[in-house]
Amino acid sequence: MRYYFAPMEGVTGYPFRNAHTQIFPGMDRYYTPFVAVGPNMTMRKREIRDTDPANDETGCLIPQVLTSHAESLVWAMEIFAEKGYREVNLNLGCPSPTVVTKGKGAGMLKDPTALDMFLEDTFDGLEKKGLSGRIRLSVKTRLGVTDAAEMKTLTEIYNRYPISELCIHARTLAAKYGGEPDLDAFAVACRDAVMPVCYNGNIFTKEEMQKLAERFPASDFPRLEAVMLGRGIVADPALQRECAGGEAASGEELQRFLTELLRRYRQEIPEDNNILFRMKELWAYLGDRFPEDEKKLKKVRKAKKMAEYEAAVSELLNS
Repeated sequence: MRYYFAPMEGVTGYPFRNAHTQIFPGMDRYYTPFVAVGPNMTMRKREIRDTDPANDETGCLIPQVLTSHAESLVWAMEIFAEKGYREVNLNLGCPSPTVVTKGKGAGMLKDPTALDMFLEDTFDGLEKKGLSGRIRLSVKTRLGVTDAAEMKTLTEIYNRYPISELCIHARTLAAKYGGEPDLDAFAVACRDAVMPVCYNGNIFTKEEMQKLAERFPASDFPRLEAVMLGRGIVADPALQRECAGGEAASGEELQRFLTELLRRYRQEIPEDNNILFRMKELWAYLGDRFPEDEKKLKKVRKAKKMAEYEAAVSELLNS
């Protein structure tokens, strides 16, 4: 089984990815937070920096693109091919209302006919530009909009095109990140798909990974080749290692990771307040590892100066 690090906007930029691969190596792929490309064929400066190969130390980075325009996707893939990338991931899974209302992300699943035309135009565009053999397109999707049964139609559409991999978040758009993933619907999609499949949804512990492996044995689901870890691996940076049979993160490793991440943020961000905000945002996930240290966690969350933050983290980890 391969393990992928899911993108999380505002958290898993290149300082985070590089610090993670340095302290907790072993991920098979990292995905960038989505690069939003509109009909004007432009990318924001921070997205250009985040996808610049010169800023990548993982060696296995995949840019993720958010767009509802085929020409824009082809344009972005050409840019990334010129930078040396061999795959781009299309985001059809983001459930954010600000994205969905613009007909992007999981909002594209609302009109299967339009989605079909979008993919047809995309692959036709890649062929015309001679990009078909240079760069692949993988897709991140949800099971549908309100009903997981919609995935039957969506899979039929995906199967018509040379999509290199289908990553399925086993929830509908309406479910967002709540409730349990629909494993029955995922099983149907996994069997129906003609391309390699990646599972995404609610893997927070090695025990949950073991249950998933038992539910989807390779003998019955040969196309299931990868698992994408999101919130779970942000909360537990060694989760991939644990799922693969290795050790949990030690306090010393976690301290090294946070120290390295802080060092990298200081190279990129001049203001301590902005760095502190990012580190505290990370602790919204890491805090789940310390259920019995709420008082010490409060000190981390309430720190207003960098010195206060570092002292609070040191006290928490040393406990």
